[in-house]
Amino acid sequence: MEENNISLLTKENENFLHDYLRKLNVTDYKIDVTSATNPGDNYFGIIARIKIDSQESTLHWIFKAAMQQEKFRLLTGVAELYKRECYIYSTVFKVFEELQMQSGILHQFKSYPKYLTHSLNPPNESIIMEDLKVEGYSIHDRFKTLDYNHVMLAVREYSRFHALSFALRDQKPSLFEEVSKNCQDVLFSNPVMSCEEVIDAANFKFNCIEETIDGSQKSLYKAFIKAKQDFAFIGLKCTKSGVASKYSVICHGDSWNNNLLFQYSNLNNAHAPTSLAIIDWQLSRVGSPILDLTHFLYTCTDKQFRDKYYHEIIEEYYNTFSSFLRNLGSDPEILFPYSEYEEHLKKYSIFGLYMAVQILYLVFSSKDEVPDLHNITSKQDGLKVLNYRLKNNDMYTTRIKDIITDFENLGYNLQI
Repeated sequence: MEENNISLLTKENENFLHDYLRKLNVTDYKIDVTSATNPGDNYFGIIARIKIDSQESTLHWIFKAAMQQEKFRLLTGVAELYKRECYIYSTVFKVFEELQMQSGILHQFKSYPKYLTHSLNPPNESIIMEDLKVEGYSIHDRFKTLDYNHVMLAVREYSRFHALSFALRDQKPSLFEEVSKNCQDVLFSNPVMSCEEVIDAANFKFNCIEETIDGSQKSLYKAFIKAKQDFAFIGLKCTKSGVASKYSVICHGDSWNNNLLFQYSNLNNAHAPTSLAIIDWQLSRVGSPILDLTHFLYTCTDKQFRDKYYHEIIEEYYNTFSSFLRNLGSDPEILFPYSEYEEHLKKYSIFGLYMAVQILYLVFSSKDEVPDLHNITSKQDGLKVLNYRLKNNDMYTTRIKDIITDFENLGYNLQI
């Protein structure tokens, strides 16, 4: 056995990897480990690319391992995040696969990496899954907004994913209830998210935006002030248990650019994606399907794109959702009528604005601005490093102000 760069993993991670290879009867192998992420791509641990060469085959895996820093683990609830992702991969996806097989679905929703195994032994929680890079999947440049083909593909796949929850609740209500109980929110329910430092961090970002609104933008300023009220608590209000009642689904929970892998296999249009894999399910939760949809739209598109395509996107989501739900054997007009869909857009799109304020701040951060969370010594230190003024502040504030303007034009709620 030969190992290169194995130091990216802890000794416990290494042992877990070797144990799993022994279970697969892989012998006389060479392991090569490289980092799979860049600064600012992941905050909850290490993501390594593992290549295993043996006489029998070559394996390409992703090894996702939890952050070791004790203060950070306590602050963010890392153990619960890994427990959630493992549950999604090992249980929820299996339930959805069985549902699709029983319904005779030929083109199933399987837009996620193949799961192999996991360990929940703290502080060395880890997940091993297939590495889709070898199949041509890649992450779109996070500094560039997505174009029409990328957006439409993602919207269609999210709609199909959400339709599975409606079908499961309709056809196997007790099973959906069991899954739902195990998928309550693990982010905003964390008491840290309501502490003074987090509220200050949200206000800090809003103050950066407010400073750029001039006196002539009276309508924008009025809308901005309305959105600012209790803004720090929007995530909690949108995700609390039972808030979306009979229209709730299992959400991805983290639907931004870096969690979407695209494959390009169209020889006639090399820039148009043909397949999608959704990754990072640690924040998966029960909630309105609009949480995923608007989280994605407002973090991955700009106003110029939305002015041209927003209504088409909204229609495409519901049409794909309805078609897939019918194929699964349930009636979308009963389970999630279009009128209710419109009401959810009006009520829950504010979650997309909330997430854009947080995520776009990181998106527009240059490499030297990305905070190092590995060596924090207290809750105050951990949250303080997230408050920094962007070099790209103009780009950031323009994107957020554009979203607020969209809300005004669409008649969407700026409070919940």
